[in-house]
Amino acid sequence: MVPSAGGKPATTSLTGPAQGAAIGVDGVAIRELFESYRSSHGHPGAFACCSAHAAADAVPALLAEIDRVQRAYTFDTADLKRRVDEQAREIERLKADRTATLTAAIEAAQSEYLTDNTGTPEDEAYNRGVTDAIAAIGKLLAGGAR
Repeated sequence: MVPSAGGKPATTSLTGPAQGAAIGVDGVAIRELFESYRSSHGHPGAFACCSAHAAADAVPALLAEIDRVQRAYTFDTADLKRRVDEQAREIERLKADRTATLTAAIEAAQSEYLTDNTGTPEDEAYNRGVTDAIAAIGKLLAGGAR
């Protein structure tokens, strides 16, 4: 990387949906190289003099594209943090709602036990079913199966 004015790198890292990875772009260094090359070859304006210099005419357009891409992928980190914090609060609220709902479900299931159990196989099976339901809800409450 070529350092920009002052000797410090002026690289901007960009990550965009099409790239999938960070791109290092040193727009300041590119501008400095362009201006240096143009002035050292005695071309104060464009390079229309010959085909060898024609490629250099594209540099300003490329620099403009770099600026456009940099602006397109700039975002407000404070806004991003606010949104993440908001989502974290919503997740905590949903967890609390889930806990309260599952606790209420256990209490409701416990009230389903037959109190006047006649000892018949059907009554015993019913109470085992209630016990199994309470255990399953308890697993959910403990963070087991979802």
